[in-house]
Amino acid sequence: MRAEKNGFVLHLEGTWMEISNKYGVLEYGDVAANQEEVPDGYTEKALDDYISKHSVVEKSSPTCVKRVAFDKESKRYIQLQAVLPDDEKYWQVQKYDNELVYMGTDWTGCQYRDELEKWMCANFDIEACLTAEVFRSSLGDCTNGGISSTRDTLYILSETKGPFKPEDIRECVYIEWREACGEQYIDCKPAYCSGRWYMSGGNFLYTSDSRFREITESMYPIPIHDRYEWR
Repeated sequence: MRAEKNGFVLHLEGTWMEISNKYGVLEYGDVAANQEEVPDGYTEKALDDYISKHSVVEKSSPTCVKRVAFDKESKRYIQLQAVLPDDEKYWQVQKYDNELVYMGTDWTGCQYRDELEKWMCANFDIEACLTAEVFRSSLGDCTNGGISSTRDTLYILSETKGPFKPEDIRECVYIEWREACGEQYIDCKPAYCSGRWYMSGGNFLYTSDSRFREITESMYPIPIHDRYEWR
């Protein structure tokens, strides 16, 4: 028996179950003593339950801590989500790529939140960023639902660290420098789904904080390239 949803696949053969996605097998094991004890509709229900426990939530909570980190191996930003499951004593850190695809879980051995924060900083390159304001056109939104269409501020990811720790990769941008028509062009793009072909949506990013110039090498607002045509 097989069920597929949101990039996950649950395969059940006899009593043996495996759940996988593009990162490989994520969970496996026997689900019953014998095949007759496996209930009808098990695959769909079990997969839905797994997905609900391995998806990024919108906001942090007393039992969920979200952070953005830089993954040196893939050279991309990733989403971290530390959770304290029901009836568990120790925090677990779920890892997601920049498309929010679940990659795996690390056991921390931490019981308390302050311990967890130190553990995450010791084991991941946690981002500390500068915030900047979004400036929009009065003519309406042209981003096709880009990240600057609903947010008044965004986090700038940079080697020049700032005072704030972003929780969600969907709130973050990185600076891009490139040559255009013989001149250097500066813009920023979403860290979320960074492989997409983004273009300018008409909005700009700026803050009067002096670190903005250090990070962007510009004293003026920079275009936000967050429009994606195939949304």
